[in-house]
Amino acid sequence: MYLTGDAKLRWRTRMFDDQSAGRPKIDTWEKLRKEMKDQFLPSNASWLARDRLKCLRQTGTVRDYIKEFTSLMLDIQNMSEEDKLHNFISGMQAWAQNELRRQNMKDLPSAIAAADSLVDYLNT
Repeated sequence: MYLTGDAKLRWRTRMFDDQSAGRPKIDTWEKLRKEMKDQFLPSNASWLARDRLKCLRQTGTVRDYIKEFTSLMLDIQNMSEEDKLHNFISGMQAWAQNELRRQNMKDLPSAIAAADSLVDYLNT
């Protein structure tokens, strides 16, 4: 078990309650993931992430921006790929936006990889 704190306590309680009540066990990754999300994520996590995404701007390193952006995207499941790409590039500093547009990025994974290489290029 790699769970700690509240998650570990919740898991142990749930397993004991399931066994006592005769409920089916959580025996797949999908069931566990759903259970954890239902327990620990606010019901409006997607809306909160979208609000934070609207305000997200690159103020530090590109790598820090990528980390924050991808973290927010984990809570937003139904955004189109084009909107993801647009939001990613729009939040970056002007020089980074210009470079990614010059490279004609077509999808988010490619844009993230290209942006990450800018960090390496600029820090050498």
